[in-house]
Order: sequence, then C-alpha cells, then structure tokens
Amino acid sequence: MSYGIEYKSNDGQAMRRVYLLFSLILLASTVLAQHTKNPIGIPRDSVPTEKLVQGLQNLPNDTNRVILLERIAGGYWRLNTKEGYATCIQYAEKADVLSKKLKYVPGHVEAVYLKCKAAAAACDIRTAKLLLYSAYGEAKIRLLIIIAEYYLYDDSCHKGNLDTSQEYGIWARKLADSANSRHWHDEAQIVLAKNYFIGNQLSLGQKNYLEIIGYYHRIGDKLKEADYWSKLGTTLPESDSTQGLKITYNLNAYNIYLHAGNEEDAAYSLRDVAEVNLHFNQADSALLRLLRILSIFQKLKKKVSLHTYSLISTAYYQKGDFRKSLDYENLALAAASNKDQAYTIVAYERMATIYEKIGFYKNALNYYKKVFDDEHKMGFPDVYYTAYQVVNMLLKLGRANEALAFLESIEREWFQFPLLVEAIHASYGNVYAYLKKTQLAERYYLQMLRDDKESQTELKKEISSVEHLTSPEAYLLYARFLMGEHRYKEAKIYLLKCSSTNYSREISEIAEEQHLLFKADSALGNFKSSLTHFLKYRAIKDSVLSQQSLNQLTEIQVENQVSKKEESIKLLQSQAKTRDGEVQKVSLQRNFTIIGIIVSLVIAYLIYHSYRLKNRSNIDLKIKQLEINTKNQMLEQLVADKDWLLKEVHHRVKNNLHMITSLLETQSSMLSNNAALDAIRESQDRIQAISLIHQRLYMAADIEMIEIRSYILELVQYFKYTYQTVQQNIRFTVNCVPSNFTVEQIVPLGLILNEAITNTIKYGFPEIIDAEISIDLSEVDGDLFRLEIADNGIGLPENFNADTAKSMGVSLMRGLSKQLRGTFQIFSDSGTKIFIVFKKINSEKNCRNKS
Repeated sequence: MSYGIEYKSNDGQAMRRVYLLFSLILLASTVLAQHTKNPIGIPRDSVPTEKLVQGLQNLPNDTNRVILLERIAGGYWRLNTKEGYATCIQYAEKADVLSKKLKYVPGHVEAVYLKCKAAAAACDIRTAKLLLYSAYGEAKIRLLIIIAEYYLYDDSCHKGNLDTSQEYGIWARKLADSANSRHWHDEAQIVLAKNYFIGNQLSLGQKNYLEIIGYYHRIGDKLKEADYWSKLGTTLPESDSTQGLKITYNLNAYNIYLHAGNEEDAAYSLRDVAEVNLHFNQADSALLRLLRILSIFQKLKKKVSLHTYSLISTAYYQKGDFRKSLDYENLALAAASNKDQAYTIVAYERMATIYEKIGFYKNALNYYKKVFDDEHKMGFPDVYYTAYQVVNMLLKLGRANEALAFLESIEREWFQFPLLVEAIHASYGNVYAYLKKTQLAERYYLQMLRDDKESQTELKKEISSVEHLTSPEAYLLYARFLMGEHRYKEAKIYLLKCSSTNYSREISEIAEEQHLLFKADSALGNFKSSLTHFLKYRAIKDSVLSQQSLNQLTEIQVENQVSKKEESIKLLQSQAKTRDGEVQKVSLQRNFTIIGIIVSLVIAYLIYHSYRLKNRSNIDLKIKQLEINTKNQMLEQLVADKDWLLKEVHHRVKNNLHMITSLLETQSSMLSNNAALDAIRESQDRIQAISLIHQRLYMAADIEMIEIRSYILELVQYFKYTYQTVQQNIRFTVNCVPSNFTVEQIVPLGLILNEAITNTIKYGFPEIIDAEISIDLSEVDGDLFRLEIADNGIGLPENFNADTAKSMGVSLMRGLSKQLRGTFQIFSDSGTKIFIVFKKINSEKNCRNKS
C-alpha cells in the first residue's frame, strides 16, 4: 500500500516535470514568434522574380529555400494584380509548410505575414483574420495593423469602416504596450493617426504623431525624430489650411537630418517640401529647393531618381518654360528602371501634357494612350482621368466618333465612386457638345457636377487621393458650354465658382476663366466689371508670353494699322469721287450758261470757288482730328506701357528678394554659429517685409498705393508660419482701419512691424503661457495716424531709456519713424508698448511734388 502511494507521488512529480518542460518549450517558441522588427511594407527586390523562381531548382529544403520562396512571394505581391496576389499566397504557403517542418520560426512569421498581406489586398479579409490565430506577440501586431489599414480606405470590393479600423488599431497598440515594444507601439499609433486624418480629425491625428516625435526627442534619437516628422509631413491631408503645416513638418525633418549628418534623407525631406510647393503653384520656391537637392546628390555622388527629375520638369512647366520641362522629363525617363513603373507613368503623363501645351496633339495622344494602357494594366483608378485626357486629344484632332467609341469600351469597375466617374461624365459631355447634341451634353455635364459635389466629402478625408477632375475644371467645362449656348448669366455663376476655389490651377485655365468672364459681363452690360476681367486676362497673358507670342502680337498690330490706313484711303477716294462729280456738275452748268450773261458766269465761278474752299477746310479738319486721335492713342499706350513696366519692375524686385531669402536660407543650413543664424533670420524677415510690398504692387491695379490692413495681416501670417507661434501659444490681435498708403510710407511701416514683432516673439515671452501681440492702426485726426504695437510679455529692462538705447532694433525703429516724419515712443506697461504717430502722405501730393 505504501508502495502504491509512493509510486503515485513519483508519477505526479514526473507529470509536473513534463508539463514544466512543455511550458518552457511553448514559451520559447512563443517568444520567438513574437519578436519581429520587419516592416509593414514589402521591400523591393533587386533581382527579377523570374530569376528567383529559376534559383529554386536544385536548392535543398533548408532555411535558404524558405527565404527564397518568400522573396518570390513578395515579387508577385508587388504586381498589384489578382493573379499576383494568388501566386503570392501559393509561394508563401510553401514557405510556411517548409518552415514548420524545419521548425524555422522567422520563416513561419514572414510567410503568415505575406499570406495576410496578399489576402487583404485581394479583398479576402476573412482569410486574413483567420491567420491571426497562427501568430503571436509582435507578429500578431503586424497582422492586426494590416487588417486595420484594410478598413481605412474604400476599395473596388469594399467600403472603408473607420470604427472597425480603429478597433484593430487599438488592439494592436494594447498588445504592443503589453509586450513593451516601442517599435510596434509607434506603428499602431500611425495607423490610428491615419484613421483620424481620414475621419477629418486632423488635430487628433497630429497628436498621435507628436507623441512619437516627443518620445524620440526626449531620448535624443535624432534620426527617429526626423523620420516621424517626415512621415507626418507626408501623411497629413493636403489643403489650404494644412499647406503651411506640411511644409513646416518636412522642414523640421530636413533640419534634423542635416544636423545629424544624414544629407541624403535631408534631401528627400526637402523634396517633399518642393512637392507641396508645386501642388500650390509655387514654382519658384520649388525650383530653388529642387536645384539644392541636385547639388546634394552631386556632392554625395548619388544617382538622381526619376521622381526628382520629374518634379523639376513640373516646376519648369508651371513657369511656362516647356523646353526645359521636356528636357528634364527625358532625363526622368532615362533614369527610370523596372522598379519605377508608377513614376514612369507620371513621366509619360508630363510628356503628354507638354506636347498638348505646345500644340503637338498627336504626340500628346500617343503618350496619354501609353499612360492609359499602363494604368489599366496595373489597376490604377487614375485611369479614368487619363481617359478624359485621351478624349480631349481625340476631339482636338477632330476624331469625335473615335472618342465616343473609346468611352464606350472603358470598363466600369470603379464606377461606384463619384470621384472617378466624374471624369467619364465630363468626357461624354465634351463629345456630345462637339457633335452639337446639346441636350445630351448638358445631361452629362449636370451629372458631372453632381459627382463633383459628392466627391468633395471624400476629398476632405483623403491622405493620398487619385488623380481626378477638380472642381474648377468641372465648373469651367460647364461654363464654356453655357457660353456657347449664350446663357451668359448662368455661365458667370460657374465662372465665379472657379475663381473662388483654392485648387492648384494652370495659368492658361485662369486666363480662359477671366476671358470668359469678360465676354459674359460684356454680353450682360456690366462694362466696368468686364473691363476689370479683361485687364486681368491681359495681365496673365502678358506675363507668360513667349517671344513667338510677342512677334504674333506685333504682326496683329501691324495688320490693324494697315487696315486703318486702307480705310482712310478708301474714305479719301470716296471724297475725291464726290468732288469730281461736283466738278462735272459745275462744268455742265457752265456749258449750259455759257450763252448767258457775264454776271451769271461770275456768280457761278464764286459759288464753285466757295465750294472748293469749304471742302479743303473740311479735309484739313479731318486730317488734324486724325493726328490728334493718333497722338492720344500713342499717349494712352505709353501710359499703359509705363504701368506695365513698373509692375514688371516690382515683380522682378520681389523675385530678386525671394532669391536673396532662399540664398540666405541655404547659407544658414551651412552655419552653426547661433549669432550668425540669428542675423540671417533677421535679414530674411526684413527682406520678406519688403518683398510682400513689391508682391502687392505688381498684383494690384493701383501701382502707387497699398492697402495697409491686408498687408499687415499677410505679414502676421508670415510670422505665424515662420516662428510657429501656434505651438508657442502666441496669438495675434490685429485692429487696423482700412487705408491706402504710398510705397514711401509702407516700407518703413513694414520694417518697424518686422522689428517689433520678431523682437517680441524672441525675447518677450520666456515663461508666459497665454501670450498675445496686438497691432492697432487708427486714424487720430484727418491724415494723422497712430500705430500701436503691444504685448503682454515681460516688458523692457529696468532703467531702459529709449533715447540712449544702442539696440539695433530700437535704433532702426527710431530711424524709420524719422523717415515717416513721425514720433516714436517705447515703454513698459504690462508688457512692452510702442507708439508711432505720423502723417499720411497722399499720392496726389507726391505727384505735385514731382511735377
């Protein structure tokens, strides 16, 4: 009996040992399965997939074969086709089976990941979810993030579901925190940030990124900090309100990369800034940054990518330099490789656009068809906007029936999305308008406008949207149709909608819009408004005229002058015929009265002589009137030329100041001395204050006066972006009476504001949380004005004397006040206050002084 008890005890101990051993083995395998730092994306392979498949022959069943099978699976996944995803799953399954046989845990983890990624891409989310049961720890987190991203976006086979996506993202983050995995915590935070962005909760999305950035800033990991600034700058949805933030975030990444000695990634962040510039038609700023990138790559002896060359081409295209744009696009295509198929499509599209712009429609059509075929093959939804471009080229070549057949042949796979189908409805409208089938054309145009309205909500939450027909394009198409139907009042409504949107638009579209507004207002009898639109149209056309255009303009002027001279000659010939008829009549009278008395002859002679004198006097008066009219036209042309030249001078001065600012920015990136950097920043601010003045002068109708309130608001906006005042909790209050000032007064006023505001931002709020800077410009009495700049900061130092202070800022403001012939006061009163009282100089007085 005792033996039985002892045996039972020993058996229990043995079972506990086996259980303990089994638990240790299971724990070890679980830990191995948990640990993975592999990225969410599938990296590109330098070896073609076909060669990898050939490499499987005669390869033994070891871990190297597993790795090769997974490389092949990744290659098929990158094809982005249904067949590619299916083949990816097949090879990943083979790798998984072999990994389990070899007990090769990393191979199993990667194979499950590839199967999940391909299943989600093929819209088989059920299979993707089932794979969660075969993964643990960090490997499971990676799968959860794939599923969360699946639910973020609409697709051809499913609608996005932000709530479901958020559930999986939160699940992934909890697992990451429990596993104490910082890497996967960050990845989960990013997918949740994207969720917020798409849900139009921009502040929450930014908060997620800033939490990650703050962590790496605290631990001193500069490269990680820069990486996440860059990711925030690229994933933040693009709009007018976020443009400045995207530029700021990418510049933060650029500066940190440079400081850390990583010039290559700094160049890529600068390229992201240039890309934002181009999206908002800021070609000059973009080009300066892109040329800087080229110099960095040349210094590092790095190959310039297709994408970089293509962006430079876009910048020159926006500037109207099509020759250089074409040259750089050719360089882009020369730099392309098999891995750059998506960027090659962009390059082909740019080539097509350039050929369209210079009138080579057959060349443009060929390139647009290449783009269409590649996008269709790769399943890109951009294919519908490309179809719109193909139809436009066919119509310009007079091949309307071919365009209609092409539209009817297009697959309707993505037609449930208004953002995509809008371009197709616009194309049908264009074709039927060309064929003079106005009822059909208008039906499709109205459907296009309904699509556009529905797509606006979708666009607000897009992180990276496909190429589509923009609202200004849609409005302009319908307005053009209405103008052809002589429905001018309706057309004007849509033309004004064009100008009220903030999309990046080509200059040619803006010029056409102003020209159509000029025609519509002329037809409606709004002559004042019509003249304004015509002047804007001419200003735009003149700013982009090539030498060929100038020659054509000269020829037209010569033809007009010749036409006027021919009309004058015809008038004189008619008068001469009339005169000859009168002479014949008098001669007949003389013949009939020759037998009369001498008195009758004398009277007849006197009548004839008086008639000749009167005719000669009339001719002299007409000649003098013609000379006066010609001189008046010449004087009007001289005045117009003078105004145009002055605007061109202001334009060039503004561009030169912008160039100086960019050169200073480039120089500052090479300096480490804080005093020198501050000096350069102060110089940039002063130059910007003057640059804004010249910009307003060349854009305004009145080239002598500038409206002070809008100028101050624009200057304040510049300081908000430059010094990131929102992050520093500094707010501005601007209260200015609307008034126009001459250039002689606006320049010193701008520089005074620049000195006061920059000094306040830098030194006035060391520890103040709710900081405020107020600017008040009021009319004291008649032409007497008072400018007050105040803050609630720490104020001036004790024993500060404005008359004896040797500070450069105070000295500069005092000198500029004297230039205004005004008084200058600075003192402390719950902060710092600056008062400048000066008298306004009117433009008419300046004119009298000059005369």
